[in-house]
Formats: sequence, structure tokens, C-alpha cells
Amino acid sequence: MSEVGVKPIDCFEAGRHLWAYLDQELEAPSAAELERHLEECAKCAAVAQTQQRFLDVVGNLPADADAAADLRVRLQAAIRAARASRPSDADRQ
Repeated sequence: MSEVGVKPIDCFEAGRHLWAYLDQELEAPSAAELERHLEECAKCAAVAQTQQRFLDVVGNLPADADAAADLRVRLQAAIRAARASRPSDADRQ
């Protein structure tokens, strides 16, 4: 349940902030509100779980695997680009 005076976020807003949340880049109040939404919304919780598994897989790719090396570099570059293009948590308020 949301605090008094704090508008609960909807699925759209949850989706917009999910990667920042998974990267632990959201400020505490925003992260707490997103966590409340994930506790109440099975659909968004499933998306968050899938995205977290993706991050876990990418993070655990072997650095010395020849076939995975190019993929790892491209994925890491794409993730960095996506992070850089996201508005900061302060800009979203």
C-alpha cells in the first residue's frame, strides 16, 4: 500500500523505471514505490524477473569464451548505451 500523498505508479511507469531499479540506480523512495507495485502486479513482477535473469546470464558469460566474446562486447555496449540514454531519477520527478 502506498504512503499518504504518494501516487502509486502504474504498469507503464513501472516499465519505464524497471531497468534503473534492476541496476540499483533509483533513489530509495522511487525504488520502494516500484517494489510495492511489483508486489501487487504479477505481470510486472514476471517482467522484472525475466529481465533480472537476462542480466544474470549476461553478467555470467565467460570472458574467455571465443563465441561469446563478441556477443558479450555488443551486449555490454548496448546496455551502456541504454543506460546513458535514460533520464536520471531526478529528471523523472
